[in-house]
Amino acid sequence: NGVNTFSLNSSVIVYPNPVHDKLFVTGYSLLGNKTKIIVTDVLGKEIFSALVTSTNYQLSTINYACGVYFITIKSDEGIRTIKFVRE
Repeated sequence: NGVNTFSLNSSVIVYPNPVHDKLFVTGYSLLGNKTKIIVTDVLGKEIFSALVTSTNYQLSTINYACGVYFITIKSDEGIRTIKFVRE
């Protein structure tokens, strides 16, 4: 389908990992008008989604149970999924 994941992979940073209460997503790829962040648990259940309108996004994980999650960033530049751990 022509999705280019290389530029998105190299231009989005998610930190810290593991996370306690706030996960940060940064990168110029977030500026696309269709950029979306989706968080899923290990079973694939969507637990959060949001449209992003700046180069820095802060996600509160304070109400997440400890465990493994996946954050997917979908933009005009492609799709990237990153595993993170909530401690």
